[in-house]
Amino acid sequence: MSFRHGIGPDKYENAFALDMLQLHEFASLVNEGSPHLLIRVANALSNGFVDQRAQGRTEFIRACLRSLERSIRHRVKGRKQDIASARRQRNNPGRTRIAVLISGGLGDILQRVPFIIRFEELFSPEAVDLFLPARKLGDIARIATSAMPFIRKVVNAQLLYKEATLAEYDLVIEIRHMLKYHVLNRWLLTDESPLRQTLATAAQRCAPFEILFDQVPRFDGMFGRLMASKGMNVAESCGYLGAVEVSRYDPVPLKIDAGTQAGLRERFDFFSRPYITLHEGFDIDTQLKYGMVRATRCWPLAHWSDLVRRLKEARPDLPIVQIGTKRSTVPVPGVDHMLLDQVSLLEATAIIAGGCLHLDSETGMVSVAWGHRRPTISIQGPTASDYYQIGRTHSYYWKACHGCWRIREDWMSRCVRELDEPECMHSIEPAFIAGEALRLLEAPHLSAQLVAE
Repeated sequence: MSFRHGIGPDKYENAFALDMLQLHEFASLVNEGSPHLLIRVANALSNGFVDQRAQGRTEFIRACLRSLERSIRHRVKGRKQDIASARRQRNNPGRTRIAVLISGGLGDILQRVPFIIRFEELFSPEAVDLFLPARKLGDIARIATSAMPFIRKVVNAQLLYKEATLAEYDLVIEIRHMLKYHVLNRWLLTDESPLRQTLATAAQRCAPFEILFDQVPRFDGMFGRLMASKGMNVAESCGYLGAVEVSRYDPVPLKIDAGTQAGLRERFDFFSRPYITLHEGFDIDTQLKYGMVRATRCWPLAHWSDLVRRLKEARPDLPIVQIGTKRSTVPVPGVDHMLLDQVSLLEATAIIAGGCLHLDSETGMVSVAWGHRRPTISIQGPTASDYYQIGRTHSYYWKACHGCWRIREDWMSRCVRELDEPECMHSIEPAFIAGEALRLLEAPHLSAQLVAE
């Protein structure tokens, strides 16, 4: 059964062109520019390279990266110092204390949970601590660690760069959109260490992406397309780079505490009966430009309102509950319970867990719904990619135009084609999404399958 659905005319041929645009921006990092790269790009396009196999496209892009790497390494400013510098390495036989450093929002963190769980199962480290940005240390940390009870503590990521903190660990696993191991204990590289082969394999796999890793998040889109061309989503690419086998269908076993559930039952009547959840918006840390209040990856408000109207006409027995924050979204007309800024993030995840269907764009709440095995519809545009296909979420995208995320720095604020309304999101009709939602609601075996797995 397919969980990723393309809609509309099948004329999308610009995945390679998107990568070329990104490479052109990559070249701009070099003061003198890179004319030889532009010549190679022009030749490739004129030879119809876009129609060749994805593997060939990937190798061409890698060749371009290699041609830029030497000059970029000497010119890019602000390159972070390697956590595992020679002066920080030591030898502690038999010790495996792990620090996991993750950047990004709730969805980015949850999508890495299967890798962390699998790593812990394989190597049984002495301790695993999670380092997150300071603003993620509240509910986001509680949500993520509910799926990883082996986490010893959650720490402010800024503290990891202090010598005293690093001295406590033998290995740092740094996860952005890419993954990198920083070995602090040289014993881990010896034949006695169960991690030796994994670390060696990971080093080989990460080497071609080193220059991209150092430019996160500027070239996340290119990395995502490279991984998707290899048939990997975000969880699987994390496993690939970390040399630990991970599947996109691996569970993210989130838990909701009884106290949160009891509190919601007392406050909201709908929580004790079937309902639909609706969420849309974007990461509240994103700073939109040009006075924009809605990001390009947001479905038009009129479409949401139309969808709500259609669902209420077809299923008046199911109240629709909107969750989120007014900092990144607006109330959708027609919802039965508008809870923007009225519940905490932890409570919002519990509301999703108790619903019978979750509706969303491409946000971290999609990963929450997958973690709680809720049937989910995700409407995608700029971020539409197999890379962001989360579990068995039903993702819908416009075939003719999609997947331009991170092409430009302002991609969230303005359509990269400079359209007033991004075609990718505007073209997905509410009537079609309503039909798909009703189909899921009328197929209880789908919900049972999700819950059982």
